[in-house]
Amino acid sequence: MKVKTKGNTTIIKSDEDVALFLEKVTEQHNLYKDTNLILDISEKKNATNKDVLLFGKLSTLHKKGKKSFVLVMN
Repeated sequence: MKVKTKGNTTIIKSDEDVALFLEKVTEQHNLYKDTNLILDISEKKNATNKDVLLFGKLSTLHKKGKKSFVLVMN
């Protein structure tokens, strides 16, 4: 997991298993809750639409804080 913060935006990249990545980001959400969040799983070659749905709860939680939540995939 690679984390980069620029201004009010945090970009987190990962090529590991999507469920494991989601678990890690969710556990560490308090570190990122005050920034716009971009999760980049584009390096994960076999990510599916079902994987996108796994991020629904985290997206809702993050947007409650009035911050953007973006998921990037191929």
